[in-house]
Amino acid sequence: MRYSVHYLARNHYEHPVQEAVLDFLVTPTETPGQRLLGRQSDPRFPGKAYSYTNIFGFEVIRFRAEQPFADCEFSFSFQVESDVQTEALPLAFFPLEEELAIMDSPEFSIDHILFLRPTPSSRLDESQNFFPYQRNISVFDYLLSLRDHIYEAIRFEPGITHVHTTAEEVLAIRRGVCQDFVHLFLAIARQSGIPCRYVSGYLDQGMQFQGAAQMHAWAEAMIPGRGWVGFDPTNKLLADHHFIKVSHGCDYQDCAPLRGIIYMGGGQRTEYEVVVKPENSLVNV
Repeated sequence: MRYSVHYLARNHYEHPVQEAVLDFLVTPTETPGQRLLGRQSDPRFPGKAYSYTNIFGFEVIRFRAEQPFADCEFSFSFQVESDVQTEALPLAFFPLEEELAIMDSPEFSIDHILFLRPTPSSRLDESQNFFPYQRNISVFDYLLSLRDHIYEAIRFEPGITHVHTTAEEVLAIRRGVCQDFVHLFLAIARQSGIPCRYVSGYLDQGMQFQGAAQMHAWAEAMIPGRGWVGFDPTNKLLADHHFIKVSHGCDYQDCAPLRGIIYMGGGQRTEYEVVVKPENSLVNV
């Protein structure tokens, strides 16, 4: 499937901004099943732009102001091709006993320690034993059940949570948006000894998926013998060619599409727009 992706951020400040550094993490990445075919940008900003690679290996576009400003606009367009498939799942490479032995090995923990540790956003108290892994089914089957359980337990409702809402708070209020579903998924999977990472990207807007109006979030879990597999608890899906990956990290804070430092006084108004249009049917490769 080929997609045209457009990301727009528009800011207005009550008083002129004297200094600013803004980082955008919005560029679709290259994966074995995803290719970036083209890109254009049209920033209306009084400063210079350059790019760097973050600690997880993803491109960040940085803008640094060279003079005061009260309004700015950043427009990015991308052409992406995705042929990620899920028809081959589940793949039972290992018997359950061998799968569990790999997960329990020191080497596995050392290799994936970054995505086994809880973060402030993806932490549950040990007493909150919500849907734990009983180790009597495969990791893949358990994660499917966990995805479905969260989908049924949490109601998708924008405007209730914010970027600093924790998994514990989501579990208490049972409402939230895609990042909240994912933080809860991460917390439970990691608590069960399964490496899991937060993924940010775009979602096909022609399929009526929840969370497609803005940048979307889902999770990737490490399954012994299979590698990283994407789970979307917001929509009860496995990540496939409808998902366009931008980045991954330990939680939302590693994948925020826009962050920066601004020296200003007064208030501000920010508008975002994301448009994802499929250009053709699934490409045969």
